[in-house]
Amino acid sequence: MRSSRKAHSLPRVDLTPLLDTIFLVVVLLLCAFVHMRLVRAIGVERPIVPSGTAIFSDRKVLQIAVSRDGHIIFEGNEIDLPELSDELAQRTAGAEGCLISADRHAEHGVVTDVLVAAKQALRDKPAYFEVRAAPGE
Repeated sequence: MRSSRKAHSLPRVDLTPLLDTIFLVVVLLLCAFVHMRLVRAIGVERPIVPSGTAIFSDRKVLQIAVSRDGHIIFEGNEIDLPELSDELAQRTAGAEGCLISADRHAEHGVVTDVLVAAKQALRDKPAYFEVRAAPGE
């Protein structure tokens, strides 16, 4: 008598997609490594400023700050955006540049508006930008 059982074949796992994926990841990592080495090769001279030293102590630099809640402070006085444009237009003659400080949590739109106003008023003079942490962080 013949056996009524058929020989069952074991399930096979196809590793081709897994190997293809691993190969692609390795290629991408190699490309990223080469790109990082090229970027590091570009020489960038960063200024060395000791902590607590005034950067612009000998120059006339206009100072603008944007608070967390979107208030604009120009030279110690709170003003709105149209006033800022007018003040910058009046005071840029003697200034060598502009320092814009923004809170890390300030609205992006307000900061962008301040940057655009400063760029339009200063034209060829440099504008420096910093992001400061909110108190308590």
